[in-house]
Amino acid sequence: MEATLARTGSFPAGFLGDGLVAVPLNAESVSVLLGGLAAIAFDWVPGLSGWFDGLSKSRKQQLILVVLAGLVGGVAFAGCRGWFDTGFACQPSSLPDLLRVLLAAAASNQAIHLLTKPSAGQG
Repeated sequence: MEATLARTGSFPAGFLGDGLVAVPLNAESVSVLLGGLAAIAFDWVPGLSGWFDGLSKSRKQQLILVVLAGLVGGVAFAGCRGWFDTGFACQPSSLPDLLRVLLAAAASNQAIHLLTKPSAGQG
């Protein structure tokens, strides 16, 4: 089962409905998922959401950029360590791919933020 996961980059048949759903396990899909989860955390986690809402707009943008860059960097690091196949060459030639993945994570983050952020004044 583990060999199948490493070889194909997706979950093996039987993991999710006897192979009816193929879940790709690559740098982009993991980064997009983590970017969305970061949006949910900053909007909904008690304490964190209040602190984050108190920041200026530019500070929020800077913080989200740093968090997303850290997440994408962590995913790339995990791929270079062999924890899963990211498709990166683990060399400077992969920097454009990392930028593409960072932009995908940012798009996911902002979409989830806009769709799920609690409105001010509504309980």
